[in-house]
Amino acid sequence: MAARKVVNADWAGVAVIVDDLQIVVASSGGQLGRYDRARSMSAHALVAPADLFCVPDTMTDDRFGSNPFVRVGLIRFLPQRR
Repeated sequence: MAARKVVNADWAGVAVIVDDLQIVVASSGGQLGRYDRARSMSAHALVAPADLFCVPDTMTDDRFGSNPFVRVGLIRFLPQRR
């Protein structure tokens, strides 16, 4: 819940990548479960683990715009302007 408040998000979760699966093991506002790693945004963050991974708008990002979770509105991130 604290992570959701910090970034003003509807959902925050902790996922573990195992082989071809992403397993959501903790969730605040979303569902726990196992998902194909191919659909996972988390797998992209593993490419450069020391770097911040931020996707300003999942709907317009070439890597994630066709993701079924993005298309139905379950995953969306738009930073707020201050």
